[in-house]
Amino acid sequence: MAASFQQTDSTAFVDAISTYGTGLVNANSTNALSSASIGGTAGTSAKLAQVSSGGTSGASSEAAIWYRMVPPAGTSWAAGDWTVPIRVGVGSAGIQLEATHILHISSANAQTAELGTTATTVALGTTGVKTRTITCLAGTPAGSSDAVVIVQEFDSLTPMVAVTATIIADQIIASPFRTSTVVAASVATLTLLGVGS
Repeated sequence: MAASFQQTDSTAFVDAISTYGTGLVNANSTNALSSASIGGTAGTSAKLAQVSSGGTSGASSEAAIWYRMVPPAGTSWAAGDWTVPIRVGVGSAGIQLEATHILHISSANAQTAELGTTATTVALGTTGVKTRTITCLAGTPAGSSDAVVIVQEFDSLTPMVAVTATIIADQIIASPFRTSTVVAASVATLTLLGVGS
C-alpha cells in the first residue's frame, strides 16, 4: 500500500538546515522543524514560516518549515508523485512558498540525493490548506534509519522587509512509497493492514 505520513508537532531530532546541503538559511531554528510519520498524531501548534529582512525580494529565500520522515523497514522507495499540503493558520500577503525540495538523507545525516523539487510559487496571504505535488525519482536506502526530508523554501515579496506566516502541522503527506506495515487512514484513524475496515 502507498505510504502516507502524518505531520506532527514532534521535534525529537535536531538538525541544522545546512546538514541537507540545500544552501538555504534556517529562519527560525526553534520552531521550524517537525517529524512526519505513518500513524502519527496530528500537530496542533503553530510553526513559523519566516523570512528575515536581509536580502531583496526574489533573492532572500529561507527554509522555515521542513519535515523529516523515516520510512519503516521493508518500504519500497518508489518513484512517483508526492503530495505535500501545508495549512496556513495566520496568513501574510508579504510571503510566499517558493520551492519545495524532497531529499534522501542517509543514516549519517547527509544528503544522498534530491529525489525531486518544484519551484511553483504558492501565495500565503489567506488561511487554509495549500497543496503542492512533486514528481520524484525512486530512492535506494542503505539502511533502515535512512530518512526523507521535505524542505520548504519561503520568500519575502517586499525587499528588505521581514515577513511571517504561521503553519499548523496537521496534514497528511501522500507518497509513492510502498509499505506493508501500517497506513494512516486519516488524521484521527490508524488502520493496521488486514485489520478492521
